[in-house]
Amino acid sequence: MKHVSLSWALCGVLLFAGCGKHEVENLAAPSASATLDGKTGPMLTPQLNCGVSTRTSITVVVTAGATGADAGFSLQWMPLATYQANGGSWSEAQLCKASFSGNARDSRYRLAAGQSVAVTVGNLVLDNGASTHCPQALVCGTPYVFRIFAHANRSLNRSEFSAPFVCSTLGCTQVPGSPAPL
Repeated sequence: MKHVSLSWALCGVLLFAGCGKHEVENLAAPSASATLDGKTGPMLTPQLNCGVSTRTSITVVVTAGATGADAGFSLQWMPLATYQANGGSWSEAQLCKASFSGNARDSRYRLAAGQSVAVTVGNLVLDNGASTHCPQALVCGTPYVFRIFAHANRSLNRSEFSAPFVCSTLGCTQVPGSPAPL
């Protein structure tokens, strides 16, 4: 329940457009368990939260699970309408994805257990250890669905994908920092 409280708190503090509308869909199912001894099993799936949005970008906050994400993570997204038109499935041809390597020198994507990093999608400034095929701006007034997984490391397999998570860009005429339209 703490995840829901934090998410609702972010909605109120950031005046985030679209918060709450898809909140039920944002509750990630528990990840497959992994042993913390580093010998077998998958990484635990990172959690996602909506951060600040603009008309053309959404900041997503990634928080590593108890196994961390020391090799980094991959994030995928598409417009919610496209996801729904696909019957709630991820079409490889229609999704955007970015890989954030924790293995690159001085990478900010090497996450310890419970550590978080913010990634801005739409104005994806590629820094040390990040790559994508969709660096373009997002469409204003549009909800997007996201999912994530932690990369495998030397001793654990990659995590499962997270449950779908929805965040929205600001409305096309909305001024950043103003209340979201009702």
